[in-house]
Amino acid sequence: TIILTCLFVSLAVADNSDKPFTIVVLSDTQLLEEHLHHMIGCIAAEEPNLILLLGDCIMAEYGIEDQWNKFFDIFNPLWKPPLPGVYAIPGNHDVDSNFTADIVIWRQRWDLPGTELFYSLDKGPVHATGLFVRDWAVSGVNKQWNINGKAKTQLEWFNEDMDNIPPETPWRIIFHHEVGPNYARLSNPIDGYTVPEVSQYVEPKAFEAGVDLILRGHQHLYERTYPINTVTGVRDDTHGVAMITAGGGCTAFRP
Repeated sequence: TIILTCLFVSLAVADNSDKPFTIVVLSDTQLLEEHLHHMIGCIAAEEPNLILLLGDCIMAEYGIEDQWNKFFDIFNPLWKPPLPGVYAIPGNHDVDSNFTADIVIWRQRWDLPGTELFYSLDKGPVHATGLFVRDWAVSGVNKQWNINGKAKTQLEWFNEDMDNIPPETPWRIIFHHEVGPNYARLSNPIDGYTVPEVSQYVEPKAFEAGVDLILRGHQHLYERTYPINTVTGVRDDTHGVAMITAGGGCTAFRP
């Protein structure tokens, strides 16, 4: 069964506006081009304020240049004003043809903030932080990246980003591809692939930084947690972090 799916998140805005700030979240859009055309049309009609794509935009091993050409052809309407364009983060299928070469191609194809593999942005009432968690032990914790002319690990950058969110920011979001093992009750058992460092580093820091929502993809299903104190693992409806696995953007849901 193929289900056209994306997640619409409406955030209350404390500026006396009658219109909420709307975010579209989708993930795992690879293949099924005819269905994607329809879904992109539905997204465009809603005129969202922010569009987040949680990785696996394409299937790099099927011919990366051809795949990217098709992707941007299909998604092109989302860059036309008044739409905001798409903010994406790499997933495993975006870089699984030739990891090093595929990262170079990603940077050539996307115009994103910062390193373009992980970055943050401020849009309206939202501070959104995108992380590249594929093979985190190499790309996230140990590897040095050139960030504004200074060598840092992604983990160092992430901690600094969390510590420097303006205190008046009403909504704080983290988005990435693969899930961590601690709060993936449905998706973890399916194929056993999670990134332990996400639960070790990202989720606890998110709670400490007052993050409201963590969005992740990779598993083609929908899963949502209660707000959780990710330091203690206890439900916290007042200050906790809610985590959502966003399903598949036109990819078959897992049973």
